[in-house]
Amino acid sequence: MQYRYIKPYILSGNCTFTLMSTKIDKRYTYKIQQDQKMGMRYFCKVMYGPDNVDDYRFLGWFYLDNFLLLFSGKSCYPKESSQARMLSMFLELIGNNKELPETCLFYPSAYCGRCGRLLTTPDSITRGIGPECIKQINGGIE
Repeated sequence: MQYRYIKPYILSGNCTFTLMSTKIDKRYTYKIQQDQKMGMRYFCKVMYGPDNVDDYRFLGWFYLDNFLLLFSGKSCYPKESSQARMLSMFLELIGNNKELPETCLFYPSAYCGRCGRLLTTPDSITRGIGPECIKQINGGIE
């Protein structure tokens, strides 16, 4: 995925992606879902089991205005965990419009980050968002 599409993909409302650090040779898969009641808040989950669809646990949340990963007693991982640190660093880079380092690899799912439908066209796959959903996202990509 091209860097310019990562932030809109993360903010699309229902995305799944994998981050890999070649530096520490670890990868984690995350879900980020927009809070339907508070549109400025996004919930973050991390995959913990073998089921790619249902094995996710709550990690924390961030707000659109700062991209700072926040934690509560409901967080299943402490903020010192490698899962939390990796996502925190990623969100900080994305929130500040900085390029990802070469040691951080980003892999979007093959499904629309907003509605979850299978992506089939090259443009949609590159963006991680389908043609109808891109029209619905504030500040859509051209």
